[in-house]
Amino acid sequence: MKMEEIKDLSKDEIEAKIFGLKKELFQLRVEAKNQKLEQFHRMKVVKKNIARLMTQNTIAKKTTK
Repeated sequence: MKMEEIKDLSKDEIEAKIFGLKKELFQLRVEAKNQKLEQFHRMKVVKKNIARLMTQNTIAKKTTK
C-alpha cells in the first residue's frame, strides 16, 4: 500500500484497515510460532503498512483541529 492510496481514504476507512492489518499480523505471528509460515517477509510488509496508516491517521487528526 502506497501513501498516495492511503491519502485518498477517509478516517473510518483508515481505522478499518488498521484493525484488519493488526488481525492479519496476529495471524502471521501465530503461524510463525507454529512453524507454518512460509512468507516471513509478509510480517515486515504488514507492519510497515500499519505504520503508514497510523501516520496518515495522525496527520488527518491534526489538520482537522
